[in-house]
Amino acid sequence: MGWFHLNQIMHDPRVKLHSIVEPWFLGAGKSSPGAKAFNKFADELRSIHPELKFYSSVEEMPLLSSNGQEEAPALALIAGRTSDAYTNFQAACAKGASFALLEKPGAETADQLSAMLQMAREQGVQTVMGYNKNVSEHMHAALSELVSLRKASTELPLVTLEHANLFAPGPELMEFIRGPGGEGMLHNMCCHELAIAATLFGVSSDGLATVSLDHEQSKLLEWGEGESDWQRIAFNITMKDKSTGTDTADSMALTQLRFVADRCGGNFSCVHLDKSDGTRKTFRAPTSQHEAWMVEEQAHDPEIRPYFLLQKPEYKRLKDIFFDHILQGKAGIPDGVVGLDGALEALRLADLLAPVLKECWRSGAPWVLSSQE
Repeated sequence: MGWFHLNQIMHDPRVKLHSIVEPWFLGAGKSSPGAKAFNKFADELRSIHPELKFYSSVEEMPLLSSNGQEEAPALALIAGRTSDAYTNFQAACAKGASFALLEKPGAETADQLSAMLQMAREQGVQTVMGYNKNVSEHMHAALSELVSLRKASTELPLVTLEHANLFAPGPELMEFIRGPGGEGMLHNMCCHELAIAATLFGVSSDGLATVSLDHEQSKLLEWGEGESDWQRIAFNITMKDKSTGTDTADSMALTQLRFVADRCGGNFSCVHLDKSDGTRKTFRAPTSQHEAWMVEEQAHDPEIRPYFLLQKPEYKRLKDIFFDHILQGKAGIPDGVVGLDGALEALRLADLLAPVLKECWRSGAPWVLSSQE
């Protein structure tokens, strides 16, 4: 993710790279596979940003305001392992970062993320999460359709948030879900959709009423010692019968949602609107033009993770929104993006749903709030 972000900002005239922290290739991995490519990339970055320095830890960095030049807004872009997110965020704040772009899910636990939220508030660090789908064109188009239906007093359709990756079943998939995707399907892949549910559709962990797993559309992989994760999953949730908020141009309070995720199902994201008469309207990324470009890029660089190509325009849009917000000197975080509070609710939802859905798989029955009280 760090490499991906650097490729998007290295030529951005709004950005001056100050420091890059790379623990592996500047530490124990100096002679490991990939080190040669990293060093070549580092030289390319230095040629564009001559004052750029490299460090093996955030602690080694100088204070961001100690370069003797006129102080500029200092942004920490944190895209390391989730297990390091809390300490990296804490260290970046201590070094003088006034803004942060933090990759999802942001922390290992809700308690950690809650502490980071408090830290950011106390130190005035305006933080945006890497939940790029909240600013995606297909999501905004679906939301606009829903708001129009609500204004017309039309029965709202069932909303399905679908997301697919392009891993090959078998060794490639297992290598990912036991490595970079080790947080699990709900925390690593579905967290994008959970962030949408929390920030755009009024869903909260303490407002859930039922959770129903679609067994036929789900597949749980188990590899011993009690370890397991989903290859694909489909489930529905309903919310308690209460008002969950006010509909606006960029939000829509819902009482039910469907989620579909498949690590081996392709390279796309969709919002489906299913009406009671059986008709469906789908909003999809990528567009046909973007998909053709993705095929070309994949052929040019077969080793790139396909989801980078899918999310490239959305990540660029998220950065543009945040960078312009910073340079305009605005307070808080931009409208429509996910902050630490939204990320905290998404993580709480993942924490609740992860064990609940595995229990639904084992029992064959839905989870109902009253049975847990």
